[in-house]
Amino acid sequence: MHALLAATKMKSSPARSALPVINLLMAVILGTGLLLIWIVGFMLLLGIGGMYFESPTWPQLEFTTQGEPVLKSYIDRELGQADYHNLNGERVAAPINTLRGSNHLAADSRQQTAERQLDWEWRIHGYSLESRHSFWYLIHDGRPKGNAYFAGYDAASKRPIGYIGKKGFRSAKPSGDELFPMQLERFNHMGLVPYSGAHEPRSYWDRTDDNVFLISGTDLLCVNLESQSVSTVPLPSPPLVLGISQILRSTDSDALSTYVVARLPKELVVVPFSGKDQFTIPLPGEVQDQYLDLYWPSKHMTDQVILVSGQDSIHAPKKMFWIDKQGAIKRREEWIPEPAPPESWTTPFLLAIGLPMPAPYTCFSILAPGGTIEPDWHKLTYQEKVARRVVVFGPALLLLTLVSLALAIVAFRRERAQGRGFAMSWFFLVLLFGWPAFVGYWLTVQHPAWMCGESAPSSEPSALPALSGIEIFA
Repeated sequence: MHALLAATKMKSSPARSALPVINLLMAVILGTGLLLIWIVGFMLLLGIGGMYFESPTWPQLEFTTQGEPVLKSYIDRELGQADYHNLNGERVAAPINTLRGSNHLAADSRQQTAERQLDWEWRIHGYSLESRHSFWYLIHDGRPKGNAYFAGYDAASKRPIGYIGKKGFRSAKPSGDELFPMQLERFNHMGLVPYSGAHEPRSYWDRTDDNVFLISGTDLLCVNLESQSVSTVPLPSPPLVLGISQILRSTDSDALSTYVVARLPKELVVVPFSGKDQFTIPLPGEVQDQYLDLYWPSKHMTDQVILVSGQDSIHAPKKMFWIDKQGAIKRREEWIPEPAPPESWTTPFLLAIGLPMPAPYTCFSILAPGGTIEPDWHKLTYQEKVARRVVVFGPALLLLTLVSLALAIVAFRRERAQGRGFAMSWFFLVLLFGWPAFVGYWLTVQHPAWMCGESAPSSEPSALPALSGIEIFA
């Protein structure tokens, strides 16, 4: 009889030992499904709520074709309805056109964060050359002080057609001094015009003679994709950053001409996309270290252009300068917008409701490398950024962790009381992944026959099976 019981125990042991692992896996699957359903439902509720509780819109600084500053405030952003006021707050008629500015003319490329440039998709820029039915890609090696080169492909066959380096076209991949030296932080709109992403090679605005301008080392280079040649744009000093200026051809038309604007330490050099007939705008001394936007009223430079200094934020104070061709300031104005609202205490808790799992919440809210709208965010170290996020998201994370801890203790004590294994595994699973993991645990352990097709081992001693036949005692 003892031999028979031992054999029965040995036969059932593998199934019993495998069941906790199966339960864990099923709980993870159930919890993941519940989480996805929860997130979709939460986003739908936020979308419905946003239809009835619109976020406030902040005035935007624009300029009429006569060079006068106006403040644009949207009444209904979806319908494009807006009010216009002057700097004194008086309502004015909506202008027929407003000037396009050359934005992001930083005094130094490090005035903007380059964190996202580490992603591979931002190390490739694509260009569509319609005249030759081909695509050209400017590819960076990803190193902070690395190199780049152009690779061309036929649009129909997708076969490579060649490469372009500093010495022009070649059939083999460039190397050594034939590569374009380019700092990674400039491999975006600050050091490359036109710019685009890796996924959507595009044609140029307003036909730009198929030229690409880039800062390579201390030079401004013009790469012509049609002739597959490279030339140097003469400048009085090394360029800091590049920008694009789209200028109205006339004050009563929407037609635009596109120019490249190279910012130098003491001047701006405006270069047509043809690379010819460039001209210089001297910078007054008090704006030479400032973040600038450039506006002018027509295709041909008139007596004055407008410079706007201030960080690229709708809440940053703006100083406006009207300067002549010699760089002398003829007029100045200042606009101080409403200050940025403090970080809403509801935002971290809303995120905790939408993502009720301590481990993923920590990754997305505190440890994520992205930036915020704070003007000095790019100057902070990663440790300083994490410290700021802890202050903002810490209370919500603490509450979320306490709830998950309570549920984890319930799961742990229940498993220990039932005498089943993997109690600590359930504890950490629920602690890290919150109530979705707990619901998955509860459904899995409460209904093992439904979930796994067999009954779970019970902690209660079961009666021995009735014996049949003849027992033989040795």
